[in-house]
Amino acid sequence: MAAITRTPRSRWIEEGLRALAAGGPDAVRVEALAHALGVTKGGFYGHFADRGALLEEMLDSWERKATDEVLERVERKGGDVRARLRRAGALTFSGELLPIDLAIRDWARRDPAVAERLRRVDNRRMEYDQQPGILAGPASPARHRAG
Repeated sequence: MAAITRTPRSRWIEEGLRALAAGGPDAVRVEALAHALGVTKGGFYGHFADRGALLEEMLDSWERKATDEVLERVERKGGDVRARLRRAGALTFSGELLPIDLAIRDWARRDPAVAERLRRVDNRRMEYDQQPGILAGPASPARHRAG
């Protein structure tokens, strides 16, 4: 008897993020994702309790990719301030992340929990940009007065 191959949880999340980017949260439907993955929707329930659980994990994945992974890649490559900022912008506004980011921004206008996640991501990005030596160079007295 052949072993049963399950569609990995990560594939459901990736496909969910693709659907979100293409059509917003209403496009993230279990049946449509199963069809796109070429599997039955029964496999979905082996990984997630319901659609809401998938949406939460999609947001977790986006948050990790949009902050932790971007900042790790920027710092790993190093370089001067200008190079790091350019790299952070290129990664943040990449063809992979930008469509998801825009869909989440739209979704956040209607969902307070998503809006809170978006604020957290935006705050992490701004905190990085405002570190001494990143955006405005070394912290200056004027900058401290403004804060």
